[in-house]
Amino acid sequence: MFVSLSKLSGSLTWMIRTKASTTPDSFETASDYFGQVACVLSGCTRLSCNEPTCSNCDEEDQAGLVHQKKLHLQPWKNFRFLLESQSAARLKFIHSLSRVFAHCLVDDLRLDHPDGFLFLCLGGLSSSSHAVRKATSFLVPALFPHSPVNDIDSLEHHVLEANKISFFSSMKQLIEKSTTNGENDILDSCILCIGSLGRRCCEKVLLPVLYVLIQQLGSQNFVLRSIAFDQIKSISKTRRKPAIDLIWPYASEISVYIIDRLHINGLIKEFCKVLGISQKTFIERTLLYTLPHLIIQESTEIITEMANLLGISIGVLCVNQMSHILKSIFLMNNTYSSICYVIKIAQLEFQGITLKHLIGSCALELVTNLVMEMGDWNESTRLKAKNALVSVKLALCEEDKTKTDAGSEGNGDNSDLSEFLMNHFLGILSHVNQCLSDSQSAAEKGKAVNSLVELMKLVGERLVSVVPQIMTTLQTAMDIESLRNITLNGWDVFVRTLGPQNIGPILNQVAVILLKGWRQCSDTQLLRISRIIESMVVDHADKLRKFFSDLCEFPRRAEFDTINQTVDPFRQSDVIPKLRSLLNAVKHENSVVVETALFELQVLLMKEESLLCTEILSESGSVIASDTITVLLETLRRYNGTRVDIQLDCSKCLGILGAPDPARLSSPKSVSMEVTLEAFEAKDPSVAFTCTFIEKQLAPAFRSANNPQSQAHLAFTIQELLQFCNFTAEFQEIGPSSSNKTTALGSSETILRLIALWQSFSRPTLEVIRPLLVTKYSMESKAARHLSLPVYSNVNGFKEWLQFWVVDLMCKVTGKYAGRIFSVCTKVVENESINIALYLLPRLVLNILTGESSVHPKEILEEFTIVLKDAAVSVQSKNIEKRQLSCQTIFQLIDHLTIFIRSRRRDAGRQRLAMARKSGRFVNQDELDDDKDAPRQRVAAFVSGIPTILLAEASFRCKSYARALLHFEQHIRHERKTKSETEMQSEYSFLQTIYSHLEEPDGMEGISTLFLNPTLEQQILEHESAGRWTAAQTCYEVSVQTNPDDFKLHTGLISCLKNLGHLGTMLSHINGIAGSHPHWASELNSSTIEASWRLGSWDALDFALGKKYLPTFDTDIGRLLLFAKQKRWGDFRQTLKEAHERLLAPLVAASMESYSRTYDTVVKLSMLHEAETVCQQFWNSNDEKVDILSEESLKAWELRLKITLPSLKVREPILNLRRNLVHNLSDDESSMRSKIESGRIWLQTAKLLRSAGHFQPAFSAILHASELQAPSATLQKAKWLLATNQHYKAISELKLVLARMDPKDGSSTVTHLAKDMSDMINLEYNAKADVSKASELKAKTLLMLAKAMDETSMGTSEAVATMFEAVTATQSRWEKGYFFLGRYYNKLLENSARSVVEVPQFFVHICLNYAYALTYGTRYIYQTLPRLLTLWLDAGSMLSRKPEPVDSKASVAFNKVNKLMKKLIDKIPAYQFLPAVPQLVSRIGHTNKSVHQILELLLSTVLVSYPHQTLWNLLSVSKSKHKLRSSRCEAIMKKVQAGAFKQANPETSNIINEGTALCDQLLVLCNYNIQGKVTMLNMSRDFRNLKRLAPLKMIIPIQKTLTVTLPADGSASNAAHRPFPFDPPTIEGFYDDIEVMNSLQKPRKITILGSDSKDYIFLLKPKDDLRKDARLMEFNGLINKLLKKDSESRRRNLYIRTYAVVPLNEECGIIEWVENTCGFRGIVGKSYRSKGIQVTPQEIRDILESKKAKPEELFTKMVLPKFPPVFHEWFLETFPEPTKWFASRLSYSGTVAVMSMVGYVVGLGDRHGENILFDELTGDCVHVDLNCLFEKGTTFEKPEMVPFRMTHNMVDAFGVTGTEGVFRKSCETSLRVLRTNRESLLAVLETFIHDPLCEWDKRSAPQARGSNAKSFGLLKDLAAEVDNEEAVKHLSKIEVKLKGMAKQGLPLSIEGQVQELIAEATDPKNLSVMYVGESAASSCFFPSNLTSNLNLAGWAPFL
Repeated sequence: MFVSLSKLSGSLTWMIRTKASTTPDSFETASDYFGQVACVLSGCTRLSCNEPTCSNCDEEDQAGLVHQKKLHLQPWKNFRFLLESQSAARLKFIHSLSRVFAHCLVDDLRLDHPDGFLFLCLGGLSSSSHAVRKATSFLVPALFPHSPVNDIDSLEHHVLEANKISFFSSMKQLIEKSTTNGENDILDSCILCIGSLGRRCCEKVLLPVLYVLIQQLGSQNFVLRSIAFDQIKSISKTRRKPAIDLIWPYASEISVYIIDRLHINGLIKEFCKVLGISQKTFIERTLLYTLPHLIIQESTEIITEMANLLGISIGVLCVNQMSHILKSIFLMNNTYSSICYVIKIAQLEFQGITLKHLIGSCALELVTNLVMEMGDWNESTRLKAKNALVSVKLALCEEDKTKTDAGSEGNGDNSDLSEFLMNHFLGILSHVNQCLSDSQSAAEKGKAVNSLVELMKLVGERLVSVVPQIMTTLQTAMDIESLRNITLNGWDVFVRTLGPQNIGPILNQVAVILLKGWRQCSDTQLLRISRIIESMVVDHADKLRKFFSDLCEFPRRAEFDTINQTVDPFRQSDVIPKLRSLLNAVKHENSVVVETALFELQVLLMKEESLLCTEILSESGSVIASDTITVLLETLRRYNGTRVDIQLDCSKCLGILGAPDPARLSSPKSVSMEVTLEAFEAKDPSVAFTCTFIEKQLAPAFRSANNPQSQAHLAFTIQELLQFCNFTAEFQEIGPSSSNKTTALGSSETILRLIALWQSFSRPTLEVIRPLLVTKYSMESKAARHLSLPVYSNVNGFKEWLQFWVVDLMCKVTGKYAGRIFSVCTKVVENESINIALYLLPRLVLNILTGESSVHPKEILEEFTIVLKDAAVSVQSKNIEKRQLSCQTIFQLIDHLTIFIRSRRRDAGRQRLAMARKSGRFVNQDELDDDKDAPRQRVAAFVSGIPTILLAEASFRCKSYARALLHFEQHIRHERKTKSETEMQSEYSFLQTIYSHLEEPDGMEGISTLFLNPTLEQQILEHESAGRWTAAQTCYEVSVQTNPDDFKLHTGLISCLKNLGHLGTMLSHINGIAGSHPHWASELNSSTIEASWRLGSWDALDFALGKKYLPTFDTDIGRLLLFAKQKRWGDFRQTLKEAHERLLAPLVAASMESYSRTYDTVVKLSMLHEAETVCQQFWNSNDEKVDILSEESLKAWELRLKITLPSLKVREPILNLRRNLVHNLSDDESSMRSKIESGRIWLQTAKLLRSAGHFQPAFSAILHASELQAPSATLQKAKWLLATNQHYKAISELKLVLARMDPKDGSSTVTHLAKDMSDMINLEYNAKADVSKASELKAKTLLMLAKAMDETSMGTSEAVATMFEAVTATQSRWEKGYFFLGRYYNKLLENSARSVVEVPQFFVHICLNYAYALTYGTRYIYQTLPRLLTLWLDAGSMLSRKPEPVDSKASVAFNKVNKLMKKLIDKIPAYQFLPAVPQLVSRIGHTNKSVHQILELLLSTVLVSYPHQTLWNLLSVSKSKHKLRSSRCEAIMKKVQAGAFKQANPETSNIINEGTALCDQLLVLCNYNIQGKVTMLNMSRDFRNLKRLAPLKMIIPIQKTLTVTLPADGSASNAAHRPFPFDPPTIEGFYDDIEVMNSLQKPRKITILGSDSKDYIFLLKPKDDLRKDARLMEFNGLINKLLKKDSESRRRNLYIRTYAVVPLNEECGIIEWVENTCGFRGIVGKSYRSKGIQVTPQEIRDILESKKAKPEELFTKMVLPKFPPVFHEWFLETFPEPTKWFASRLSYSGTVAVMSMVGYVVGLGDRHGENILFDELTGDCVHVDLNCLFEKGTTFEKPEMVPFRMTHNMVDAFGVTGTEGVFRKSCETSLRVLRTNRESLLAVLETFIHDPLCEWDKRSAPQARGSNAKSFGLLKDLAAEVDNEEAVKHLSKIEVKLKGMAKQGLPLSIEGQVQELIAEATDPKNLSVMYVGESAASSCFFPSNLTSNLNLAGWAPFL
């Protein structure tokens, strides 16, 4: 058929072209095909069901229309004779022409064409044949090409307008002629034709169509009326809108037409019938159009008739519509008579009224209406409107002017008109916004936007004050496609009017809005957008370039080339600044900017993934990653419930970033929750609250509003609140810092206070609120929806609950001014985002709770309770989002109230303290603790009324496990008071469950000690937590036999099988129970899906997904993998989106607390990202064999895994997913590459399981890896054997591996192994790459074997040494190999019990290997460098005291090491020596000349490289009283200031001079003699020289600037590494106030202003040798480094809180002040006083010294009961937010544990309650006043009997498990690290030997030599170097402790030593004989000479 039609089209075309002369009848058959010829020639014809169809003519969906070829009409005109004939061919030809017209060129369809062909075609409308008339009517719509409303330039528009005039003129004539002749048939056809046109035409033609049809509604002919009526209805139905909505956009024209024909019989009645409204309603709604027309016509009769119909007087009728009347009058050429007429009518009702009065009564409406006319497309109308505005302005300004000639040009002053229009701008803009939001026609909307454009032109630069409002309107209009061209005109005018001086701050926002959806723009529109941006960016580049770095990315298209060339050079090239710029954009208020920034952020995060991971892994922690996560979580919360798309973008960014371990992120500054009690009784506080509310919530919401309605709601609220605050129009002229406007407003105290408040607004806020001072927004009041209480039970969603509850609370808030404030906030709470409601909620609740009402607090408690009960009890899966978010909101409210209680008490105490100080007295503690605060007591009573068990259960169900623990521990403490331990067992079970979800195995271990007889359930939890899955499986199987219908037991068993890797057994078990328990089907099927995708059983997975299941994250993963495997990309993307959406609710809820709470969800997002990335690569590949992951991708995976929390729960699912992605998604599953990579991931899993102690699953993973031929499987197996104490088998296994690696044919081992590996993974052999991998594998195997042989003593020392040497021979640049080789030789040296001189071979081996280790890496620098320096320096001392011959072995060895040290100085970066600078400085007086020379060179090199940090270590030595030490130090400084060193760093000389001068002046301040009770000194007055030194280039000596940062990757050759990544602040100045502390030594507290504008506080301590404290800080700093390197310690986040201590000489020094700490004594004492517990020390002493019983019994039975444990309360009060509470308690337990072990090792004593402080931000334990070292406490009058301080209060704060669990495991980990790194720690402490303390210099202790010195081994010969045997003796004791030696001389295991120490520290026998203040009162009472007059407000160490 299609072929024959093609042939026919050819022949017909030939006939047409050759003008064949044939009779018309011969064309009758051919005429049927004329139209189809056009369809074929246009290219629109295709076969459908073997029939030709045209996509344009035959199908409703005309998607192919844009591809058609347009045809000329001329060939068909040759057959016009057919139109003149009366044959059947005429009808067929007309039918064909409907197709022809559809494909014709637009220009050929002009009706006014001279040849008249188209009019001849339309002549069929007057034919006597009905069929011809009907066929002709179908031609008409094609004559009106589609033209958008805002199109005024296109050819289509011009043709349409021309045809409209021609056609409707002809139709009018035809209708009139037919009416006159009574040709009703033709009339009917004409009306039907018009109706047909109305159904198909564009909006531009609709009005004349309606005119014709409406005209016929008044016809005398009933049939015509009916046809017209039906056609209007038909048109409205076709356009899918009611008739009234169809007609009303044209009401202004049609209503005038109707009212002019009011007396035509039946017209208005019929018309109103069409609209479906009454005549009265029609007249009422059209008065604004009809009345002005009637007034101008002076149709008094009709006006009167209308007034009578409406029941009002004519005067009132006209005054009510005055704005519209005056608009029409002013737009006339001659207005005088009309004005007189309207005044005359108005005076009928209002005597003496003038034109000015009339205009004034409707000024805004009148101006708005006239401005709308300026949007008309007709130039003359626009000019009339402008002139009319000038006339209106003049009429208002001139008092007596009654005549206005608007016909004149009216060329008033444009600046005056600009000001006049500006006064009405917001009102006009509101009308424009209303037009855009209403259901008006596109023409009206276009006119409104165009009027705004014209208005902006007239207003000019004045519009700068309304920029946010204009941008919102233009943004809204830009989203409407039909208005885009007009809106672009508006943007062009907007940016040109503002100019570069105003556009800069909003440049990015404007660009982003313009580019939104640019891909959907036409080329013309895109060109216009580029031109607008170009006018800003390119034309004003010199003024705007500072904003270029923050600009969004522009399309890389030709249109934007100039823009990109201009902007690109100014964009951030560094990743971190670029990332910060994007984060600022994400925080922007405009959602379009946020959306664009998030897209760019995704691109950047993916591109720089490796760099960011490296940043996170850095030693100092990642600030930028922390900030990124914080911003993303805040954005998630901000757009919750409003923009899911933005939330999804945030979740994708989080997934791309990975899941960084919270401990690795740099902790952001804790932002305290703002808690204020708003009583609203006094005006000033109420105004202050209102201003804060505007600044923080309403103004930002106004700027971010993306639709005019929201902005209007906010504008109304702000307007009303400004009026409440008494801000008047005069405040418009006051800027942020104005001071010259006060006289105009007055100078009263109230006015000045208002001015201060106004000036406190930020500039962006002022830009928003300034125009609203004069606006007149109004809001329609509607009856509020009434809901019965509690609200939660009567709503469906979270947002609805929150908004309705807040509105309800606003009605109940108390206070004189509360109603005035909150009554205007209802709309913004009900209709806007939830952020405003969330802001108000805690303030409303607090206000109501502190009020006098007894009813409303009960209602709030009921609301709290119903939400918590729903969370705790509900098992429904629906409405999870409502439940989680609502419950989290309640949690936040509880936190808010708790913080209020604490801050209220704290502020009251501070106020009393300040008052006491002001009156010159010390405050009484009882006075401080006096609590008579009624509001606080009411809130406390409310909080206590919430059941803790309910809170715990709700928290647990909401997965807020830290909160559950907090509340349940409170419950347990309460229950313990009345229940026995047996009765508490059930309570402990739930506690165990909470800990199991907290992933805190130490806590689980502690809980297990509380069980008397563990149940099966308790044993199961313990086994699961410890990873003993086989044991757990056995317990489950036993339980299932007893309770086979318990679903929980079956799911537990399934979980065990899954974790054991028995997935087949798991599926079998599921299938077994599914049949007997069909009601479990959906839950069990979810487990089936998970097992199926883990197994890679795609058919089983497909089958399972076809059945009903419970959606979970694992089922989503299963769906994703299956769809990827099947390449169902649409389903994949949809599932991915659904998976993200499912995670949003828990993510938002958890983010309300902390990142740690969100971590589980973030891990899932990271997994989704990895799945998406790999699957995207999988389906984008065109290869038959898909290599899914490149080496680059694998490295990225490694980094992503490293940054995660090192937890089995976190990493195992990630590895599991990766394994499935790699192995199961490959097209060829047997490919070796896929298998090897999958095997490698199995090995990672095995390592993870083994590290967690899960040995059974680990072995299973190793077997899987072996099956897949993973190269390192044997190594992992050996490690597993060693971990399970199968040492001999492990060594045998390793030897077998090495034997396989070594070839038997004598070829190269490495090459042979490399080829084996290459064959194994089926890759092309690459000698260089594969040899490297093989060497690395062999080296690791050798090292493991050597370590195993060493640890198990299975080999001679020579054999073990040879094995270690083989490691370095195989891998010659491996730091780890050299470190372990050197360490082994060091072990041999120690075991030889001889000095380094006596065994020179060991000496050389150790130094050489440690030097190589330093050369190739920094991972072991804290072990290698101190030991290397110690050995070298000690050897030099020994040879100096006992010289050896030059050729002796000792001398030769020493000379080798000397040369080695010289080379090392040149070879490694100088920063590697920085950790050892204190050690080097302590040996500055070395007696060996050669050593001294190298030492001087080394220190000089470090000083010139890092002068700031090194100089602070040297200054104290330069001021030493030992001349040799000071002179050598000065020599180094002089050396650096001259010669080559000076050239290397010219700045060093100035820094040294500054440092020396600063040190001198600080010593003057330290030694200043203070007489009497002076409390303050003045820097400018008393220490002018010090004051004048500033500013200095010297850095401020804080810990952060003095601590070196090593490369994160452990390399030693990273040239780009910055050892001090933060720009250290320098000394900018000194504050005048110097506080003198009230203690014996009178330390001075000074404040330094840093170059970063921050204040730094220091304590200057006179008459105290701070070298001891500085050394201990160095010691603690090294311990922190070692703890961070240890995996177990890092997992527990163990560390010591340190601070900078800088000695200035042997007697003075400065100490960094640590903020936010409070003393243990003050904390506990305050709690006891609040409970009325006050027992004097004398009473306790009398009890303990009585002889009634043993001291320990008296202590236990009589003293402790008087002091119940209370320290845990401080954590509850200080950290009300549960996540912070739990983190603070872990920090407390960890820091106490570490410092307890360190204190025991160094013999730290005098740990009373003022020397133990606690950080109020983190819970850290901070020890100060560290001068009681080396067991000095045992020499006190009352000797200290405990190894460290551990009172029952300190134990109480560990939690209900006491010392068991977290504390004990932390102690064991800390002690293990200390014992393992014994040599490094002793090397630091050796500085005491060579730089002795002042107190030791005064002693002579010859008895220290002898046996004690011998026990020190290596240091026995050093006593001769410096006469300081005291130090040797003390270090000997420390070494003994680090070897685990007990008092009886027997070595203890780490666990045994910790147990011994805890037992001693908590033994009542020891505590009872110590000083009474420290033991009995739990550090509450202290000697008066220690604590009298102490300043407890801050921390002052060493007082």
